[in-house]
Amino acid sequence: MFYRGLLLLSAIFMVIFAQASATEYFVSIVDFAFSPQDISIVEGDIVTWTNNGIHIHTSTSDDGGATWNSGDLSNGQSFSFTFNSAGDYSYHCSYHPLSMLGSVTVSSAATEHFVSMIDFEFVPPDINIDVGDIVTWTNDGAVLHTSTSDDGGATWDSGDLAIGEAFSFTFNTAGTYPYLCIYHPIMMVGTVTVGPTGGPCGFYVVGDFNGSGVMNVADIVAAFSYLQSGSPNPAMICECEPGNTFAVAMDVNNSCGFNVADIIVGFSRLQTGSPELVPCDACPPEPSPSPGI
Repeated sequence: MFYRGLLLLSAIFMVIFAQASATEYFVSIVDFAFSPQDISIVEGDIVTWTNNGIHIHTSTSDDGGATWNSGDLSNGQSFSFTFNSAGDYSYHCSYHPLSMLGSVTVSSAATEHFVSMIDFEFVPPDINIDVGDIVTWTNDGAVLHTSTSDDGGATWDSGDLAIGEAFSFTFNTAGTYPYLCIYHPIMMVGTVTVGPTGGPCGFYVVGDFNGSGVMNVADIVAAFSYLQSGSPNPAMICECEPGNTFAVAMDVNNSCGFNVADIIVGFSRLQTGSPELVPCDACPPEPSPSPGI
């Protein structure tokens, strides 16, 4: 039964992620250089190297080719690699290691969060996001509104937003950011919390089955491991009160339990870019979840 469920979920997983959009970047290999030499991309993007020179070349990561190695590329041949982890990657041509050098800088993919401005409130008023994520406010009301940080607009200020207009801001620093509408500062207030906060019962990323702090492909392995053994990663357990523990990160569909449906919903959220953080005090009054398919 477990393996049949694994095959079913694997199929669902592949369909969901086949729809994810990745950007492909192209690097030309010439005699004797990579063009462009240095590129910046985000997680999940693809880099394709094409040999446009007359000599044989390679694209080989500087860790001895452990991360990637194109092998010999003759004129006209190409090699592609998908970068799924953020980091700085340097590489070279194994035949010309002194003159042919390059780098790929991979940033974490940003998630865009949306706040509706209506008459007279922000919906939702309080959101939790990750560092590097984007918040977009849209005026869905009938009068002018603003999104203005509480430090007098020093951090951000949308200016006047007419009906249907939107404003976006990227949060690159962890912290708590209160804000308001300058026209309605008493009624229209909100908060953006950037980055997980608190101690062992701080915020948990819903769908973070392996307790890594993010929701990604590796979580499907941890999820099936738990379904089989019934032993979640301790990092996912939130003790809201003595005797009341619950793997809050795993109950993606708020059913007060954990099963295959949570995995489906979790990866759907990952595809649509809408993972969410749940604080400890949101734990449902439920003992440890019961595994099962």
